[in-house]
Amino acid sequence: MLQLDWRPLMRDSVCYALSIGFFSWFAWDGKFEIHESVILLVLYILYIVLMKFNSRLMDLMAGAK
Repeated sequence: MLQLDWRPLMRDSVCYALSIGFFSWFAWDGKFEIHESVILLVLYILYIVLMKFNSRLMDLMAGAK
């Protein structure tokens, strides 16, 4: 049986939900403005930064000090 840790699952679910939410909101009118594209790019960069500090985040979510 596959054992999943809730922490990376929660991290990725929140990031995925945010990105899909913003993408849907920006695509609602059928066109993308430059500032909307920049926001989506910044979200991606924030995810990369989040992954850089993943071990700290996992410890924080586990309640470790």
